[in-house]
Amino acid sequence: MAGHSFVSMLCVAMFLGGCAVPLTEIEPYREVACFGAAKVSLRDAVEAAEIEGGSAIDASYRQVKEFGCLQRDAGYYDVTILLQGQLSLVSIDAASEQIQPRLEQGVERELTGQFIERMFEGRSESRIPIAQQIRLHMHDAIDIAEKDGGKSMEARVQSKDGKPGYMIKLVDRGKLRLAWVDGISPPLE
Repeated sequence: MAGHSFVSMLCVAMFLGGCAVPLTEIEPYREVACFGAAKVSLRDAVEAAEIEGGSAIDASYRQVKEFGCLQRDAGYYDVTILLQGQLSLVSIDAASEQIQPRLEQGVERELTGQFIERMFEGRSESRIPIAQQIRLHMHDAIDIAEKDGGKSMEARVQSKDGKPGYMIKLVDRGKLRLAWVDGISPPLE
């Protein structure tokens, strides 16, 4: 029942309060806290997912179990790969970097995740045309975003002001921040 109250509060806050609360404040604290214990970085998860070809267009950390951190479960990364115009989703274990079929997230998490994705982040399919314009690889964009500190938790192909690039969500000293990395003309070293 506690899950229903979270979803209800989220819906009420979004519809009555508009977008007064930044998305970075909605991220579940449990997931952010567990992410700090992940042995595998987002960058390494992206590279592992691309081992058989294709390019990552979105990748994000997930912790499914309610007490996963306490049970020493490092969680996993979901990575969407674009290969020859087709999308595939793989899960990468955040402790071992092992590739596995997509892990189920549970009904509440799946419904909440789909709702938030559709409202704010868009679907992976809608990012294909943007991904096809990008010259910078996702793992390079993660490196650029992390230069100012923090550890990348999520990355996705996105357009900003008509320019293709990456939106990177980082955890920096327990707080979330977003970084934009241009996918066409990245900063020079």
